[in-house]
Amino acid sequence: MASKLSIQGVQPKLSVVLDVRKKEFRVVEKGGQFIIKPPHHLYEEVPQNEDLTMRLAKIIGIETPLHGMIYNIDGSLSYFIKRFDRSRNQKIGVEDFSQLLGHSRETKYESSMEKVVSVIEKHCTFPMVEKLKLFKLVIFNFITRNEDMHLKNFTLISRENKVEMSPAYDLLNTTIIIQAEEEIALPIRG
Repeated sequence: MASKLSIQGVQPKLSVVLDVRKKEFRVVEKGGQFIIKPPHHLYEEVPQNEDLTMRLAKIIGIETPLHGMIYNIDGSLSYFIKRFDRSRNQKIGVEDFSQLLGHSRETKYESSMEKVVSVIEKHCTFPMVEKLKLFKLVIFNFITRNEDMHLKNFTLISRENKVEMSPAYDLLNTTIIIQAEEEIALPIRG
């Protein structure tokens, strides 16, 4: 079994809005338009890792939200990503696969890719299209050594009168960070 040390569990996240007049992000309690992930003292280059992996995903045609890097006051880099579940301060309907399968944060690894596929078949407007997106994402995660794609990292979104896979997020090479031994977080055929 993989070490299941979630990078997100150790990586701080800040909810922010973009102050266009001041050309800066401002931390907020709720209603954030972006998420900023600053470096962690144990895993300083996680922001660069996530940005690079997300850029690679976009290059091969995986849908990703607007994302990038910003400099902190101390010269270090933080990763930012635009929230795809908000539009002009309106919430967009999203549900992660952990919710859809009745799992909690603590049980997000206790599933399988077959169950992920069953969620797509049950809820998506065009299941075959979404299963192809899933297949591409799983292969990408295998190649980029992201062994932390648990149920909370797969999400369905309702937009333009259809239910589909959301843009990809939390893509990074976990193997070089936590020295993972598994190749995939959710097993295929056991």
